[in-house]
Amino acid sequence: MSTRISSLELKTPADLLRARQMCTLLGRELGLEKQDQIRLASAVSDVGRNTLDHARGGRVEFWFRDERELAVLVRDQGPGIADPEAALQGRSLAGVSRLVDALRIDSAPGQGTRVWLVKRLPVTARVPDSECLLRLQLAVQRTLPPTAEQELRDQSEQLLQLLESAAQRERELQRLNLELEETNRGVMALYAELNERAENYQNLAELKTRFLSEVSHELRTPLNSILAISRLLLDRTDGDLSDEQERQVEFIRSSAVALTQLVTDLLDLAKTEAGKMSLRITEFDLEDIWTGLRGMLRPLLTGATQLIFDDPPPLRLRTDERKLNQILRNLLSNGLKFTPEGEVRLRVLSTENDQLVLAVSDTGVGISPRDQARLFEDFTQVDSPLQAKLHGTGLGLSLSRRLAQMLGGRLWVESELGTGSTFFLSIPVAIGAAPALITSTERQSESVVLAVEPDNDVLLAYKTALQPLGISVQQARSVRDARRALQLLDPVAVLLEVLLPYRSGWSLLAELKHHPLTRQIPVAVVTDVDNRAKAEELGADVFARKPVDRAWLRNWVSQLPRPAGRPHLLVIDDEPTARYIVREALNDSPYLIREAADGAVGLQMADAAGPAAIVLDMEMPQMDGFEVLRQLASQPHTKTVPVIIHTQTTLTPEMRKRFPPQVVDAVSKSAAAANGSHHALVQALARAGLNWGIGE
Repeated sequence: MSTRISSLELKTPADLLRARQMCTLLGRELGLEKQDQIRLASAVSDVGRNTLDHARGGRVEFWFRDERELAVLVRDQGPGIADPEAALQGRSLAGVSRLVDALRIDSAPGQGTRVWLVKRLPVTARVPDSECLLRLQLAVQRTLPPTAEQELRDQSEQLLQLLESAAQRERELQRLNLELEETNRGVMALYAELNERAENYQNLAELKTRFLSEVSHELRTPLNSILAISRLLLDRTDGDLSDEQERQVEFIRSSAVALTQLVTDLLDLAKTEAGKMSLRITEFDLEDIWTGLRGMLRPLLTGATQLIFDDPPPLRLRTDERKLNQILRNLLSNGLKFTPEGEVRLRVLSTENDQLVLAVSDTGVGISPRDQARLFEDFTQVDSPLQAKLHGTGLGLSLSRRLAQMLGGRLWVESELGTGSTFFLSIPVAIGAAPALITSTERQSESVVLAVEPDNDVLLAYKTALQPLGISVQQARSVRDARRALQLLDPVAVLLEVLLPYRSGWSLLAELKHHPLTRQIPVAVVTDVDNRAKAEELGADVFARKPVDRAWLRNWVSQLPRPAGRPHLLVIDDEPTARYIVREALNDSPYLIREAADGAVGLQMADAAGPAAIVLDMEMPQMDGFEVLRQLASQPHTKTVPVIIHTQTTLTPEMRKRFPPQVVDAVSKSAAAANGSHHALVQALARAGLNWGIGE
């Protein structure tokens, strides 16, 4: 709702002076600050002068709006404005718009012009009631037109106030700039100190890792000797022992076993921190893990505690069996230690989305929230009445978390004091590409069709149909295998079955057609599922029911264009394990991933087809990383390729100064192994301008 306070005819410059005076009066009475009163009066004066010049006069109206606004309407019956938007951009009105909170023009040729000028009242201003508005109307009516001398004096005073305000703001700005400069100097000094401390910490971490590794190796030999000799004594190889002597030898042997376990944990910890622990990928059944753990942990059972293994689902895993066994063994043995009576249970929670989620729960003493926060730190042991009676190194859980990260998963805990604990382990069902896929070091020399199909008979039909065209067929049995295949291949097409193990093929179709780097790949949905509408909705190029007609398949593929080449990442590293870790860390990337085992081959591959980015190791035989960087920077078509350093070498400030501008980041293999390679490499590639959304 709006209320008109007053209005006046605008015919002479004297009327314009009175309009300014009324603006100042109303602004003061309604609670506008002095500067805002001057701005509004100046804006009305400029618009009113245009009205006198172009329309020979008009009218000025003063309104109060319930939105806590003082609005001034300047209207005329002049020739109008053909393009009000362009007029707003003109020099005159552009200046006016900076003086008010809102400016609007309603005009058309031959229909006159209406200009609204709005100034919002401050939140502290009192909202006028009807009595106050009536008083304002009377006050405005009593105002007399100012003389030219009086108006000139008022405007001079207003100008002086504005100049003083501007000078005060300038002084305040200078003060703030000085404070900002001092703050920046302090921040730069802090950054320098932090960088120095980070380098010192990294050097100490390297020294610690080397020390643990060397000491662990040195301790293993005498410990093995103690265990072997004590076994000989207990077997009475050189004569009988008294009962007391047997007890003493048992004490020696149990201490040596505990110390051997400590040394083993220290050595494994050192390997993981240094990034030198490798994965041994094999295929095995989940039931095999259950069987081995039952036999291994049976000696730890007491009469008051039950160890329960819920029957696992029939599941084939492709991962490091030894490391998975080691994680579960640590969790179960910890549960047995801290559960004096009750049960410790191992069960499978989920196998969805290519992820195996396991839970080890117990009914023991539980863990407080304070201890949960530091539970996975090295050499950490939980305070409890049972701890004094138990032997432990405090390394089992920290090592288990690192091993879980190496397997591409994570480990976490939920617990309450007095009610027990549950440890959760989530890992991928399969690590690594399917055996049928080509290796990334091979260059794609022929056209390839990727068949996402678990049925070997169907795969044979595809190969038979496409062989006359000189096209090879590569198989992927699951969504995860398909993603890895797309890292190594640039297929002319994808043949997709939507009924896949672990995860539906519909999700892969949506991913392929969502990302700009893969959406151009033609996809044929070939399945027993009669759902053409869904396939077309998700972006499939064609849809066919099984069994597929070979002539139709051959005809469709023969008409497809050959791939122009997808952007790829080049990994240059002499260690196969390091290349494998990079490939696994980027398993959801839609980029092709090519590998080079030495610098010379890497330079040839970079020269032949410029990669989107290069992941480079610094320590390589024959040609180290600095030489590779030098040659990359010397060639016009490779000197702009972003490079991410991925190395075990401790990079000193002097070494970093030798990097060319194309080096965008450096990732420590040790830090990546401890904290997860995926996050570090993805962040580094993001700094190089490479981002993706597929597979998230």
